[in-house]
Amino acid sequence: MPYNIDNQILNFFVSLRTPAFNTFFKTISEFGEIYIAGIFVLVVLFILYKNKQKSFLIFFLSTVIIGEATIQILKLIIARARPPIEFALVHESSFSFPSAHAATAILVFLSILIIVKALGKNLNKYFKALIYTTLIIFIVFIPISRLYLGIHWFSDVLGGLLIGFITLFLSYKLIRPNLV
Repeated sequence: MPYNIDNQILNFFVSLRTPAFNTFFKTISEFGEIYIAGIFVLVVLFILYKNKQKSFLIFFLSTVIIGEATIQILKLIIARARPPIEFALVHESSFSFPSAHAATAILVFLSILIIVKALGKNLNKYFKALIYTTLIIFIVFIPISRLYLGIHWFSDVLGGLLIGFITLFLSYKLIRPNLV
């Protein structure tokens, strides 16, 4: 059952809808899908392996696996329904809480940002700025896209973000990747 703030935020995002925003948020939401976020994960794992960054590889892999597993288990246990279908701009069939896309924004893209910040000292400053900007756009707008598209309640997105942050924090503290 949604909270009052869930309904208010859903209605707010529905009121903002335009064809241009619809296209933008449908597109940005795709980056949270496993087939696209998974490509980012594989590329980063390959780069970390190739550069012998074992502690960052373990940090990244454990963060993603533990976080995503936690999300999927909680979805099955809580079994929360999504907002009414008439609000949805795209089809989703899984349960609503917590938002896997919101968690992925943190588990994958914030983790990559941390890794680039720690290991990207030799990158061209403009290339690094492009990477940071792209990652920040994903981190901010993937969770918002789920609200705009009408397929998650605000509390779903908040839950996904919290699980992402907690998993990332614990993984970082427990594994303590070597900061160069």
